[in-house]
Amino acid sequence: FQSSYTSTPFTRGVWSPTRPSVIFLGLASGAIDIWDFSDQSHKASLSVSVTSLPISSMCFLRHGDLAVDQKLAVGDAGGNTHVHVIPKNLVRQAGKEFENMGKFLKREEARVRYFQSRKQELATEKEQIEKQAQMMSEEKDEGDKGKATVDVDKADAAAEEAYQKLQAECLEELKGM
Repeated sequence: FQSSYTSTPFTRGVWSPTRPSVIFLGLASGAIDIWDFSDQSHKASLSVSVTSLPISSMCFLRHGDLAVDQKLAVGDAGGNTHVHVIPKNLVRQAGKEFENMGKFLKREEARVRYFQSRKQELATEKEQIEKQAQMMSEEKDEGDKGKATVDVDKADAAAEEAYQKLQAECLEELKGM
């Protein structure tokens, strides 16, 4: 998935141990964005401010029954640890969440593969267009060289004709003296 733009960078992330469609992302601002892909995939479902320092680590405490009591330990850049109890709606799976998340990931993988192949196709097409433009430019330059040679020859002929005419006039003037 691709998150929407945020001016605050993500520093850490951890998947829920009981919900395959929930991910917790720590921010440099000290907040945690909670993404629930069974709810929406274009933005965080919930954002919680934890500390004023950047989040440096996150880990679920693995004791007892995680389906009943789930705790997230969050460390900040100041060396402090904050333990948060996760609400029940972010702990219990709903319906066919596992299968639906699998389908979501397959769609995202297909989308990424499509865009990668399309990017490659466009790069190849751009390269071909640039080659064609270069070839046309070279052909035009060669045509211009031939035309320039013809133009130079015409100019030389015209200059020679003007010289001969001027020479003839001078000779006539000299004869008349």
